Amino acid sequence: MSKKDYPPALILRYRALENAGEFDRKIVSSRPVSIDKDEVKFECGHKLNTTLLPIAEADDGKLYCRQCGQAWIDRALKDEGKPQ
Repeated sequence: MSKKDYPPALILRYRALENAGEFDRKIVSSRPVSIDKDEVKFECGHKLNTTLLPIAEADDGKLYCRQCGQAWIDRALKDEGKPQ
């Protein structure tokens, strides 16, 4: 299923969770990988290469973890197919 095929109800739930900071994770380490990018490691264990600006503006040392967000979507899609 491509991202544009996600059910509207799932998209709305995801947006609400994202807006509430549900997928924000604490940065536990950061290392430079280029002149303008760092690799950050989150408390969840995921890693992200990002420009320095999001790191500098991170609230409480937290950033959005794309992998955690995607994992939630994958679980929600799987659960949607299960009988109630």
